[in-house]
Amino acid sequence: MWKYGPFTALLDKLVQHELVGEIIIINNDMNATPNASVLNHPKIKLHNFKLNIFVNPAWNFGAGMSEYSNVCIMNDDIDFNLSIFNFLSNKLSAGKYIVYSQSHSKLSADSTEPIDLVYYDGSTNIFDIGCLMFIRKQDWINIPAGLDIYHGDSWLWDTMLAKFNQNYYIKNLEFSTPNNVTANTIPNREFIYLERECRLYVAMLNNFKNKL
Repeated sequence: MWKYGPFTALLDKLVQHELVGEIIIINNDMNATPNASVLNHPKIKLHNFKLNIFVNPAWNFGAGMSEYSNVCIMNDDIDFNLSIFNFLSNKLSAGKYIVYSQSHSKLSADSTEPIDLVYYDGSTNIFDIGCLMFIRKQDWINIPAGLDIYHGDSWLWDTMLAKFNQNYYIKNLEFSTPNNVTANTIPNREFIYLERECRLYVAMLNNFKNKL
């Protein structure tokens, strides 16, 4: 929705990376589209919507439109070391779900440790994972209708965990974000969506697990 100005600077870097084959942008605010030359790059695939379809339907759409087997879902208000694509190039196999978790992935200011992956063993809660996620297209499980803003990342995490038990989080990645730049512009989002989607999520996840 073009609420974070530096997003186009990230696009400038992404289109130059040899492992990035395409960048699918779900344009939920056509009138705010910037006049940025990078949007004309052949790797950029801009899909315009007359109305805001919201974040989880946008993720489903992007994953479905992808022409590549490896899918990265990322927010538009982040910056990170693009070497993560090289690091994961031979590690993102079928059944794996890999995330940057703001609760577990942070690189300390004085750390010299290399980027690493940590297998999730269930011993602690993982949260704030929706900013940067990696999954194989064949493993994508559509976020159900009715979950528009909340729980999309939780749905992917919990369903992949139940189905494959191969969830990982990234360690020691240079990463920054001001957090929720776009979401904070949606009026009354917590009052309108949160309670309804929390109730739906529990029922939908239970239904999914019961069918495994």
